[in-house]
Amino acid sequence: MLYGDDPDSFLKNGKRVARTVVPAAGGTVALCLSSPGQGTFAVAAFHDEDSDLHLSKDFFGLPAEGWGLSNNPPFKLRRPRFQESAFQVQPGVFVIDINLRY
Repeated sequence: MLYGDDPDSFLKNGKRVARTVVPAAGGTVALCLSSPGQGTFAVAAFHDEDSDLHLSKDFFGLPAEGWGLSNNPPFKLRRPRFQESAFQVQPGVFVIDINLRY
C-alpha cells in the first residue's frame, strides 16, 4: 500500500493512494507499484496469511501477520510514524526493500 504525504492518513483505512496485491511466495517477492507523481510517500506491506485482505491484529492491537514498512524502521510499542517510512519519489524507477516482521 502506498501512502501520500499526509502524515494523518498514514496507515489509516481507505487513505492509501495505491494498492497492489501479489501472491505470497517463499523468499523474496518483487512487485511494481506506481506513484501518482513525484513527492513524498511511504509503503506498507503485509503477508495476508488468512486471505481476508486486512492486517490481522492480536488482543493488544499488534500485528498478528507479517508486516513491514519502507525504510524498515525499528519496532516500537506505538503506531509507526509517517516520517520514519517516508521517501522521495523522483522520475524513474528505484527499489525499496521491505523486510517483513513476524
